[in-house]
Order: sequence, then structure tokens, then C-alpha cells
Amino acid sequence: MIDEGVTVVDHLESPSATFDGPAEAFIRLVSGRLKAPYDTGVTVDGALSLDDLRRVFPGF
Repeated sequence: MIDEGVTVVDHLESPSATFDGPAEAFIRLVSGRLKAPYDTGVTVDGALSLDDLRRVFPGF
């Protein structure tokens, strides 16, 4: 669950979740276009899921 907001940074001492994947997948995520098959190899570890992040970045 995302309560207060989302911050995108290159490093954080104790993140609540981490996104790992190619740069193309990140760009697709923040533009609301990360769907299969472009999410292959993408992992999200921590308190959030990839579906949670998709809801945060719904696109335009």
C-alpha cells in the first residue's frame, strides 16, 4: 500500500521496495505502459508489488 507518495531516487539506505529491470521497463512503468511481454525479467521486492506500482503510474 502506498500512503503518502512515491519517490524515485538512485540510492536509498532502507527502501520499502526495489524495482529491478531494464531501463526500457522503467520508462514503460512510469509512462503507464509496462505490460506483457515488456515486463519479462522485471522484479519488485519489498512491501509493494509490480501491480501496486502500475496503479501509481497509470499513464496519461
